[in-house]
Amino acid sequence: GAVVPDGYGVSYNPYSDNIIFCIASFFSCPDTNSRVFASQLQLSLQVRQTHDNLLRAIQIISGDEESVHQVS
Repeated sequence: GAVVPDGYGVSYNPYSDNIIFCIASFFSCPDTNSRVFASQLQLSLQVRQTHDNLLRAIQIISGDEESVHQVS
């Protein structure tokens, strides 16, 4: 759960192909919103995945196979 009234509590459980997050905040604080936080977290993870995929593609196109294995 949230540790302070104007903050968030976040826990996570990683698996081989996904991560489960639990996000908590107090309803009484107008500055926190767990749904918005979760949405932004999901977006940031999608951006990260897109970045990694583009990097792999660039490395494959450029013939830098050794770097491809380091990113994976």
